Amino acid sequence: PGRWTTLASLPTARQEGAVAALGGRVVVIGGLGATGEPVSTVEAYDPGANRWETRAPLPAPSHHAAAAVVAGRLFVVGGYTGTAVSWIPQSTVYEYDPDRNSWATRAPLPTPRGALAVAVIGGRVHALGGSGRHVTNAHEVYDVGADRWSGASPLPSARDHHAAIGFRGRVWVLGGRESGCPAAGSSRRSRWRRRT
Repeated sequence: PGRWTTLASLPTARQEGAVAALGGRVVVIGGLGATGEPVSTVEAYDPGANRWETRAPLPAPSHHAAAAVVAGRLFVVGGYTGTAVSWIPQSTVYEYDPDRNSWATRAPLPTPRGALAVAVIGGRVHALGGSGRHVTNAHEVYDVGADRWSGASPLPSARDHHAAIGFRGRVWVLGGRESGCPAAGSSRRSRWRRRT
């Protein structure tokens, strides 16, 4: 059945950050800090040493973004700036180069949004759902090599705060909310998959 073990604590307390596995480390990006303000902090966990390392911060503080890794590069997509009373959806896409420990700005997400999910299939990043002014069913695909976005089949229903993964050549989307308001949000148990 396995078991859980407590390891070195994340140095910067936060929520609603993005996370990805890169170069044998777990990277945590941005989020809302202890005071509710967005942070640009990036920290990487080394499981061999049970130790956290500070990496170059995001170019701008962000929370509710999504992260994906393609060909050894980390991409952070969308998110919000601002505090809980004034979240501003973003179209920003940042690429992290672990060798240089630096960030670069890439082609913007066509539909600005946060609380989205991303999945990688065939070296392309699928950005799914999320919230801009309203919850959306947008599905846009980023071609890393061409630095270009294109539209794709939208989700059957609009949702945010969901999960997505690329698995066996398909994109899987699970759960989420149909309302951008936490108090009014309804959970989703349905599963959606798209053939690629």
